[in-house]
Amino acid sequence: PLGKTPVIDDFGKDLSELISRYLSNMDRDNREMAYFLACLGKWTDESVQLIGKQMNMVKGYTFSRYKDFVTHSFIIRDTDTSYYMHDTIAAAVSYDIKQTAQDR
Repeated sequence: PLGKTPVIDDFGKDLSELISRYLSNMDRDNREMAYFLACLGKWTDESVQLIGKQMNMVKGYTFSRYKDFVTHSFIIRDTDTSYYMHDTIAAAVSYDIKQTAQDR
């Protein structure tokens, strides 16, 4: 109903399902960036640039796309130069990676 404060049950049975739904609605490039950064744990702009130069880490990767991605609210700036993903989101992304791998 209008005016009702949303609760988790409106979007899924638990937080992991909500996050999985959120990921599935991301475009492919952003979803792959989320997977990549969740695997890194903690990173800097420089480390992402270096990895990006060494290999094709994410289809459609550009540094400017990465810089746009780190503005998501679940990316936490740890210091002036390092970032990490919110633990709950990172755990759900990691779970989603495992589920996707098992489905193949």
